[in-house]
Amino acid sequence: MRFSLAHEVGHLVLHKQLIPIIRPKTIEEWKNLRLTLPEEAYNWLELHAYEFARRILVPRNVLVEELKQRETNIKAAYRELPDVDDEVVIREVSIPISKRFDVNPLVIYHRIKNEKLWEKYKD
Repeated sequence: MRFSLAHEVGHLVLHKQLIPIIRPKTIEEWKNLRLTLPEEAYNWLELHAYEFARRILVPRNVLVEELKQRETNIKAAYRELPDVDDEVVIREVSIPISKRFDVNPLVIYHRIKNEKLWEKYKD
């Protein structure tokens, strides 16, 4: 719920100039807008709102600190499982970190991937 609210606030903050232009007044107008809005434009709007929500709910400095606290365990996983895919390790470490922020683990996963916070832990 928190993520959904932060996502919608992201639309209000990031797209405030567009809202008066495209704001539908009826369900039919909304359906028409959704059917006629190019997929690329729709995805662009959504991705920005998702990223806004991730950054509001998970401050970078705290996320980096959470990763540092797990550095020994992360590096041990790579030593013990040398062929393990980064995706698997990132998804696993995202679970306990997500509890710290009370968000879905995918929020943490995307922050780590999008900001390339993982690079230093692979070696």
